[in-house]
Amino acid sequence: MLASSTLNTKIYLGSGIPEGTDDLAITTGFKLDPVLLSVTPNTGSLAGSVIQAAVSGVGVNTKNISLFATVNGSDVNICAVSQVKSYGILECQTKAMAIEDGPLKVKILQDPVVYTCSGSSETACNYKTGALLAVSTVTAASATTLNIQGTGFNYESLVLKPNVSYAGIYADQVTVNSDTEIVAVFSSGIPLSQITQQPVVMLKSAT
Repeated sequence: MLASSTLNTKIYLGSGIPEGTDDLAITTGFKLDPVLLSVTPNTGSLAGSVIQAAVSGVGVNTKNISLFATVNGSDVNICAVSQVKSYGILECQTKAMAIEDGPLKVKILQDPVVYTCSGSSETACNYKTGALLAVSTVTAASATTLNIQGTGFNYESLVLKPNVSYAGIYADQVTVNSDTEIVAVFSSGIPLSQITQQPVVMLKSAT
């Protein structure tokens, strides 16, 4: 049994955190460190992709947490938007940037500590950017449908598929007609925007 004066005790939890942990942390100073276990998918687009990381020790109330990659010898935040979608699952929309193959890290933004991968394999947390999806022209075929022309749309992968976002809203259906044409359907209508925007085509998990 641990003595009452024992310090730096480590408690290992599965994915997510028990209910009431936040209150415990406030009243006792108890700190729960995130543990990065895996990243899915492991390849994304230079233009930005949506990836998910399995991180034990985080819950839906966890804020200001993001994924980092080593770029030119420094740890760089790769997420334009990051959010804990459910217990133990961190979703990150990556920035438009080049990322060489290597393990990602997780970090609470106001905390100087960076947590490295603790996955079951050496490559469980690896991520890199690959094919570049580029948009050249956009045409509204109807009130709900956008026809998009560009390059790199016919990206074949078992874990990735092209997705389309316009004014921050994801399309409900995306059909790749060819490497240069993609059709995006917004069931509730093409989102309205007060400023001219171009749709974003990115690679997203197929699951």
